[in-house]
Amino acid sequence: MAAAGVLATLWALDRRRHVLAAGLALAACLSKENAFLLPAVAWLWRRAWGERLERRDWLALAGGLTLALALRSQAALDGPGLEDAEISFTLQSAVYAAGTLASWLLMPWPLTTTASLYMRPPGPAVWIAAAAGVGMLGWLLWHGGRKAAWLLLISAVVLVPSAFGVRWYATLGERYLYLPL
Repeated sequence: MAAAGVLATLWALDRRRHVLAAGLALAACLSKENAFLLPAVAWLWRRAWGERLERRDWLALAGGLTLALALRSQAALDGPGLEDAEISFTLQSAVYAAGTLASWLLMPWPLTTTASLYMRPPGPAVWIAAAAGVGMLGWLLWHGGRKAAWLLLISAVVLVPSAFGVRWYATLGERYLYLPL
């Protein structure tokens, strides 16, 4: 839902439908927290096409995000705070997470899996999948040029906050890929 909301918000902004964009931003942010990166995503999206966000675009995004924050505060949603989290990623867990994500991108099966980062050290298959993922990114950058670089940057921006969730719960699910893809 967050991925659909973010993409629909970008669509509405591109067509100068600012009230619709604000509503879609609200829906995206109420469905998953990483949709709160919409201002950064919208800015990067416009930069990819050599454009810039106008004042009305910023106001639409701010309106949707502000209303989402107000509604969330009224719902008294509580999650793990930074004081409860161990933020440091070990190299082993980072490689395991990257390899697992890459393997789901290369062969998305099963689609409803969750992997624990503490199950076992990364084996050869995980290293191969991680290397293939890096190779795919290199190929995209080489052949896609400037626009591909901007779009991959958008994917990275929305994937990074998922790393905190991965670290807090020590599990990795394919749901972290919905918005980056």
